[in-house]
Amino acid sequence: MIVEQCISPSAGDGDDGKPAPALQAITDNELIKKLWFRFFEENKTGCFFAAMVAKAPNAYGWFGEITHLSAEAINQAIQKAIIDPGINTISLIFPGVKTQADLAGFLEVLNEVQGITVESQTIYDGHVCLAYRLKVGKYSSWVTGFGPFDFLPQTRRAPFAGITLRVKPKPVYEWVLKASKETELHLADMDINVLKEIPRATFEQLWKMCFKRVKFILGHDPDLKSAAKTTYNLPIERSYGK
Repeated sequence: MIVEQCISPSAGDGDDGKPAPALQAITDNELIKKLWFRFFEENKTGCFFAAMVAKAPNAYGWFGEITHLSAEAINQAIQKAIIDPGINTISLIFPGVKTQADLAGFLEVLNEVQGITVESQTIYDGHVCLAYRLKVGKYSSWVTGFGPFDFLPQTRRAPFAGITLRVKPKPVYEWVLKASKETELHLADMDINVLKEIPRATFEQLWKMCFKRVKFILGHDPDLKSAAKTTYNLPIERSYGK
């Protein structure tokens, strides 16, 4: 499997190959979710709109769930979110995924989840960029991956490993700044109704600021590794094969 060829078991871990003590110590579920959403609220992704929503995520239909690392548990969490009318976006958080070897195992599990497929695997700049998608009825939802790994773009380095995805059809907006396919669901398709009160000029200004913020955080122009369509980028540390 390609994941096994791209992940080094020890890179990014502590000096003794074990998870960092700070990650080992955090076990309280509510604290974990609080720290997860704080990552977005502090605008470490570069998106001002996500930062606004993360201040009160549940009010916008965005919920976080600490999930057991199994295909069955992940599938149950996703299906529960799909049928719950109060949830449109879900973050599945995996505190136990602390090392690169753990991440390799996580992606193997993700491959077994009902409705999830790898749309593309692209070699780019010494990494393989994996694009996971979830089928939600007639829609294809982009799966966005995060985690405390130094090979991820800064905009994806959340304090815990996890995936975020939309599980409901996108809202009907009065206008959009960047059109996307009707059958594609993105993390950006938030139900941000409060923005109706913001003048369009202000909205457009915030939109442009997002691009500047992302470039500032990354230290360079966005690329395929940081692109929304990429779930995870994994360093190729051994020869690439089938």
